[in-house]
Amino acid sequence: MQKAQPEKLFPIEREYKISKDEINRRKRAFTTLSISLIIGLILASKILDFPVSVFGYLCFATALFLSSILLFKSFDYLSQIKIYLSNQIIERTNQKASESFLIANINNVKIKRTTRNTIREIYIWSRDGKSTFINALEDFEQFRTELINKIGKNIPIKEMREKIDFDHPLFYSILGLLISFVGVYLIKTIASLDYFKTKVILFVVSVYIFAVGVYFICTKPISKRYGNKKKFADYIFGFIMVCFSVYIFILGVKTENHPVG
Repeated sequence: MQKAQPEKLFPIEREYKISKDEINRRKRAFTTLSISLIIGLILASKILDFPVSVFGYLCFATALFLSSILLFKSFDYLSQIKIYLSNQIIERTNQKASESFLIANINNVKIKRTTRNTIREIYIWSRDGKSTFINALEDFEQFRTELINKIGKNIPIKEMREKIDFDHPLFYSILGLLISFVGVYLIKTIASLDYFKTKVILFVVSVYIFAVGVYFICTKPISKRYGNKKKFADYIFGFIMVCFSVYIFILGVKTENHPVG
């Protein structure tokens, strides 16, 4: 692989690779969640007496399948990333692109740990407005130690710990069931509401989805974790969310009063 220009200016001290175990864990987690969502949808429709058509099941399964393709591609992309750390820079590279962050510009660091005290992710902010999120590294503790040793002593370093064990084998199984039951219950409840309450709910949902879309467009959380090459994914996802919010808003406007009796 051709070396990026920053490597010529600043000698690299250590290379960090992405953990294959972490990538496999994420793939298993999404697979478990998908299966749990489908089973939960079937059970919820029976228990809550809200039948779902075969077409509805097919649409749901198709959405999960397409999501899995996109997500697994992002995992494969992540597995190709390497992080280089020197006294002067942090550099993130893959086979197609490279980006670097000056150590001297770092003005804030936050470290997120799991309930098992392993590092989930490290957030790094710079004085020039740039920021990056580093996750799924092998030797993550070593990276943290070296990074802290290289940045200024007056740079704030905040550590936080997750309240829930997201890595527990049962977590995504239970989460999928809960999401399915809550989703079916909400749809059933909305279907029985009068038109005014339905309008309010649709407007609130549209505002929330619009905010999510704007968040992805403005803060670009995908590219901060996978590199600038993924900015396009942030813009596309944000644009889709904004369009979807507009559709729901229009749906709320067109909702008419159909009095009972």
